[in-house]
Amino acid sequence: NIQTTGVQVFLLDLSPTLLEMARERVQRLGLGDQVIFVEADICKAYKKQGVVDASAIKAFDVEGNSVDAAKAMPRLGQFDMVTCSYCMTMIPPWREALQAMINALTKGGTLAFIDFTRRSDRPDHWSQRLNTWWFAHDGVYFDHEHTRSLREHPQLTTTWFSESEARVPYTLLQATHYIWTGRKTA
Repeated sequence: NIQTTGVQVFLLDLSPTLLEMARERVQRLGLGDQVIFVEADICKAYKKQGVVDASAIKAFDVEGNSVDAAKAMPRLGQFDMVTCSYCMTMIPPWREALQAMINALTKGGTLAFIDFTRRSDRPDHWSQRLNTWWFAHDGVYFDHEHTRSLREHPQLTTTWFSESEARVPYTLLQATHYIWTGRKTA
């Protein structure tokens, strides 16, 4: 529970619209003192030295007031947890984004993902090809390499992995999604 632990949360997204929706929800839940909203590209948010690149980030509080991102955000390697919800399939440089998320974590930190994929045991099945084709029309690119890269990454140890199908709203499609969690080991 975020409120009882007093943890500091940084919500990062490229989309100002999605951040505004998140800001309203955080305000409704009374978590405003614990959340900083960051509009940025994860691949460009930090300089090579591991410090925030303030020119690449807009940060604000729950009231919408601008926040000094360089002071508010931790350096790379200081995050206890990074989550990614239905975003890797929409990030063209996904390998770079994945590495940026790993770099953000402390050693022993948790990385958690949920996203669409092509089933690892049947990536070329007709249903997987259909879903891949269908979702690509909306800029969502299924790739079973995402899960393979997570499970085989030399800096990560998998603690949980599952794939399953679920019905996509307003369609007859049963899209495959995965849940993956792991810890940074190096």
